Amino acid sequence: MKLKHILPLALILLLTLACLINPGATGAGTQGNLLPQPLAGLDKLTHYTASLTVSTQAKTAAGSVDRTEQYSLSAWPSQSAAFEQINSFDDANQPLKMTFGKVGQADYLLWNGDTGCRASLDSQAIQVDATNLSPFLYALKSGTPAPDETVAGLPTHAYTLDSASIGIKGLQASGEVWLAASGGFLVKYHLVLTGGQALFGPDGQGTRTLDYALTAVNDGSPVAYPADCQPISTDIPAMSDAQAVQRLSQDLQFTSASSLAQLQAYYKDYFTGQGWVAVTNYSLPSGEQDILYSQASTGRTAMLALQPQGTLTAVEILDFAGSAAQSSSSTVQTPASTNQNPTLVITTSLSKVLGNPKTPGVFSSCSLKMSENMPSASGTDSTSLQAELQGANYHYVMTTNGAKTEAIHLNGSDYSVVNGKAQPGSVMDTLNWSMWPMDAVVIFGAAAGASPTAQPASTWEGRPVDVYSVDSTKTGAPLPDTSMGLLPFSVTSINGTFWIDHATGGLIKADLQFEADVKNPGQATPIAHGQGLLQITVSQIGQASVSLP
Repeated sequence: MKLKHILPLALILLLTLACLINPGATGAGTQGNLLPQPLAGLDKLTHYTASLTVSTQAKTAAGSVDRTEQYSLSAWPSQSAAFEQINSFDDANQPLKMTFGKVGQADYLLWNGDTGCRASLDSQAIQVDATNLSPFLYALKSGTPAPDETVAGLPTHAYTLDSASIGIKGLQASGEVWLAASGGFLVKYHLVLTGGQALFGPDGQGTRTLDYALTAVNDGSPVAYPADCQPISTDIPAMSDAQAVQRLSQDLQFTSASSLAQLQAYYKDYFTGQGWVAVTNYSLPSGEQDILYSQASTGRTAMLALQPQGTLTAVEILDFAGSAAQSSSSTVQTPASTNQNPTLVITTSLSKVLGNPKTPGVFSSCSLKMSENMPSASGTDSTSLQAELQGANYHYVMTTNGAKTEAIHLNGSDYSVVNGKAQPGSVMDTLNWSMWPMDAVVIFGAAAGASPTAQPASTWEGRPVDVYSVDSTKTGAPLPDTSMGLLPFSVTSINGTFWIDHATGGLIKADLQFEADVKNPGQATPIAHGQGLLQITVSQIGQASVSLP
């Protein structure tokens, strides 16, 4: 469970903005009387959106320039929240699209082509407010009064502008400006500048047009995250001795010198104190401890994963979203109490069928069939599983890329089946049975993060079942990496359907198609990408049996 390393957002933004800011405009006319500080006063508003378009047509020493750049800032100053979107060009004159923002102490950054925000609690505070636009806007020394107007719902005083308004040698100017009648802040700004070196450097000549508009002033809008950015999980605390803390959307990661028992006790106290309930508790052969908590009042589920790493313990908490809206169809039945939260239903459905040494599965017996195609560095790995479960006993036949394993666990004893005959089992037989659900748990976790939606109810072998569909392309947000860096893949998109037993919450069927990045465990950079398939079917409920051949 290696923690992700992200270049501090503050450094990235400083480097980027340094390339975008026009040195000819920076600080121009700062001693003016009409508008000495173009964006002063906006910090007193509860909400606003400021838009700026910069159009340039010029001939410079480097060649002709004809381009338009756009900047948009939505801010909630009283809540310390703001997001800015940039459509501009980099030093190589290539299109640059970037969204960055700050909500409280959380920083967000979305680059060209990113499918989701980089998000973290950055130790280097970045600034996202009107000052990011001010280098483009010229202070105004003077203006000629024009008839008052109402702009964007605000009474304003209007002024026409000329070269004297700017007062910079070598610049010709014309335009208009509108200032709020109450507060005096800038509401609208149209300025056309024509000049040479003062704008475009030696041997340069051309025109630059600045159009600025303020809208949505104090309209009561709540903080709105861009489509590809999600709030960072900040309410779940890190242990007091936490090191290398990384908070991402729906994800908290750190390392701790505390023991597994201490960490379990700490988070048990926290979660239960906040009304959460422990739903499942897994101990994996690797030593990892996974505990799933659910909070009924909010519909949230959280997976606590504790992995010993030498003298430290790696901790990851995946905070899944609340339940998705139910379908309005009259044929959608109200799920049983165990099935009220689709996210919780999906993440716990397989474990309810398999059970564990302390808790038997919800079905007295059943048959289980699984088929999996998993992207790999060499192409696709295929695994099939046919199993009979009866209480704590099981009999399985597993085939992976053509290699077959058959084993039986009966009344506390383990057996390998070779040529149809049972013989004393091996540790590997038991390990195969313990490990095969791990891929499914990761894939189910990704599906749970894709806002499962209730579908019309159905039946299976005469049993009422709840049906849920998932399609990550409809959420507008990246999926959480539920592999936690332990497995050689992470799901990037997923769609499909789950059928869940209405009475018990146990899995009946899953039919899922997904795409995944293939990674070396502990490394962030994918080495391959491909499509995968996972199908699981549970049948013969109450009719299966396990015995020796």
